[in-house]
Amino acid sequence: MVGNIINNTGISPVGSNRNQQGQQVYSIEQYFELENKATFKSEFVDGKIIPMSGGTISHNRIEGMIFLYLALFALDKAYEVLNSNQKIFIPDFNQNVYADTCVVIGEPKMYNNGNQAILNPAIIFEVASKSTEKYDRSKKFMLYKTIPSFKEYVLVNQYMPIVEVFFKINENEWRSKSYLGLEEIVQLETIDIALKMADIYKNVNDLEDPQAYIEFPEKQD
Repeated sequence: MVGNIINNTGISPVGSNRNQQGQQVYSIEQYFELENKATFKSEFVDGKIIPMSGGTISHNRIEGMIFLYLALFALDKAYEVLNSNQKIFIPDFNQNVYADTCVVIGEPKMYNNGNQAILNPAIIFEVASKSTEKYDRSKKFMLYKTIPSFKEYVLVNQYMPIVEVFFKINENEWRSKSYLGLEEIVQLETIDIALKMADIYKNVNDLEDPQAYIEFPEKQD
């Protein structure tokens, strides 16, 4: 899919065209140009362009409600809420990713003073699926941790009302808190607001019971 777009736009890969594995290599500027013309989103990973798959209706409903409530809170505040179309550039890994929602405190800092990718998200939300949860929880979290402004990470399960919040204590320590059930209220420390789980999961059908997935140790005689 990416190759067809490159041929149609006339953009050629940068440098030697291919890496040692025979893959085409692009500059971040070429990636931005391709992404602006594409009909689907792709991530940029150190010269490689990787197409992303679309989300389910449950994913989109959860993402939409999170953005809606955060944006309403932000109307008269010194922070800005950006949706899943916003690129985030991670300089330490020469990588561009998309989060489901992110919050920037103050003015967004843009890569190369442009208008494509931000450099300073403070809070990042990911709505995890069965295929992305491991990546969101491990490698993607690791990438985000290299961003100096990044303070709080929110992982939202799309199949059952479970939300995990990770808050940065210092460079080497993060504190986590889990919220289970629609009666819970998620606290965000970085911007001091609360989100009701019932609002996050509004209109999401067929939610599974999170209590059924909690394993209790067997009693010992």
